[in-house]
Amino acid sequence: MNITAVEVSKRLDHLAHQLFMVPKFSERCALLEVTLKDRLPVPLNLAFTFADPIMNLVDILMYSSFPDDEQFYEKLFSFSDPRVLVGFKAAVAHSVAYLQNEGQQLYSVPEDDYTFFRDYAFIAFT
Repeated sequence: MNITAVEVSKRLDHLAHQLFMVPKFSERCALLEVTLKDRLPVPLNLAFTFADPIMNLVDILMYSSFPDDEQFYEKLFSFSDPRVLVGFKAAVAHSVAYLQNEGQQLYSVPEDDYTFFRDYAFIAFT
């Protein structure tokens, strides 16, 4: 299926929002994000520093009923390093912004939500 980069960014943002709104994700990130407030490059630096653990986290999502398995995510995020979660969130946000800037460029995307998320969550870094 071919869709524009703007549509890809909206779909990616929607899927990410479902993950990032899980209470345990928000709880684990909250204190670190307050500490990092006004230090803009730090969250993105965390994305680079913790790239391997972030990719491992995304690989684990494959075993859930992505993106609607809140109970699975609560358990997963409860033992996840907050630096990994903040880096993950920053990386996805950067990819959403990158795709929005790509405008009307067409992308061939998979219909499966998990495969789509895995393929596009880090597109800004490829």
